[in-house]
Amino acid sequence: MLDWSDPQRAAKMIEGPALGKVRDSDVQFLEVRGMVYADVRRDADVDTTLARLKSLAEDGDQSASVAEHYVKAYSLYQHEQYAAASAELSNIDMKSIASDSEAYRVSILRGNTLRTLGQADASLPFLEEGLDLARDMHDEQRTLHALLWLSRIYTNTGNYDRASEEVESARNLALSLGDEAALCEVEIRASDVADRKGNRSAERAASLAALEHAKLSGSDKWLARASVNLSDSYLKSHDYAESLKYSKQALPMAAEVLTSGETTIASFNEGLAYIGLGEIKAGEKLAEGAIAEAVAGDNLLDAQDLLREYANALERAGYLMMAIQVYHRYDEMGSKIMTSARQRAFLELSAKFDDERRARELELLRRDNALKAAEMRTQTLRQQFILAGALFLTCICGALGWAFARVRKANDRLRFNSERDALTGLRNRRYFNEHVLSVEGARPVGGCVLLADLDHFKRINDTQGHPAGDAVLATVSHRL
Repeated sequence: MLDWSDPQRAAKMIEGPALGKVRDSDVQFLEVRGMVYADVRRDADVDTTLARLKSLAEDGDQSASVAEHYVKAYSLYQHEQYAAASAELSNIDMKSIASDSEAYRVSILRGNTLRTLGQADASLPFLEEGLDLARDMHDEQRTLHALLWLSRIYTNTGNYDRASEEVESARNLALSLGDEAALCEVEIRASDVADRKGNRSAERAASLAALEHAKLSGSDKWLARASVNLSDSYLKSHDYAESLKYSKQALPMAAEVLTSGETTIASFNEGLAYIGLGEIKAGEKLAEGAIAEAVAGDNLLDAQDLLREYANALERAGYLMMAIQVYHRYDEMGSKIMTSARQRAFLELSAKFDDERRARELELLRRDNALKAAEMRTQTLRQQFILAGALFLTCICGALGWAFARVRKANDRLRFNSERDALTGLRNRRYFNEHVLSVEGARPVGGCVLLADLDHFKRINDTQGHPAGDAVLATVSHRL
């Protein structure tokens, strides 16, 4: 528990007199020691611990085998080698784990590894299992940690309401425990949700609160993490001097107490601050280095986010050609992390759009033919009325006037129908071509073109039926 909030103090404790008499054959002690050493970047000590666990496993200790795989995966995770960490965890048979605390550790690490690899659907069951185990053990601190991890995955997948619920549950637990480190993480999670919702004032308030809790915790880990978060906050409001200040405060601590990924973000924020201040060479070097580290560590989701922020910073600073090149890299990264399920969804959506486009073209052709037929009928009627007028001019003047009025109304109605979509009532392509694109005698048109897409519209048709889908289209069109 101390390792989670203050790894440096945990390292001192594990080597202190209170634990000095614990035998080197105690698997649980070795496992926790390996985690602590991984958190404070003592890789040689991690390797020594792994060698001891391997020796115990070879002597037939099943729990030592599980602990060996776990510590190795935990170390890989801390070094951002997420794919390798996931592969290592797959060697653990959950049914072979004897204790709930061990099952909790493995479930949480497996869930976070999959989350970082962008596999949210596979990650969620493991994190939920970790929360259930913590509650079964009546362990409030582990419950608190599990809630915070769950808030991350809900935030990453856009379920901000559920993420806020988990954050508030974690806040209540942290307050009851008086855990300042946990309250710091709670505020960081709250700032992330507020940022994604576009609530800049709430995001800044939560970031500042996180820094205050970090100071009260006395932990360099959380002080560094809160400083990185606040640096990011000032970066988003284009206050580059303040962003640079907090990045520089975080970096000396980050190398010792944060994951390599968090250190990368601190360095990246420093680079973007330099770009915002006009120091393009220094900023470019730091930003490109951070992106390369994220890619090398299999953290493609973070790498894509970094590329997007890098491109935005270059564009704001006026380096447009560089920004365009980075945007291209961002698109390429997006294609790399698209899963097969997403590809199928994309293909289904593309096919749906193609079908709808063909249907619209056929409907336009049908309406054009109907209009031409109506125009021919109108011309025939006109000729007949002219002939009748020549024969019975005096007696049918009134009738001619009435007939011509009917014809005009019919023409107006046909034209109105031909220029509007039957379902939504919105003006269609024919209207656009004739009234906006036409230059023969037409007045200049002032306005804009709005291209809108309804997210997940296919789900409505699939679950509620096409009449419900039509109702949605008609309502959205009315509101537009």
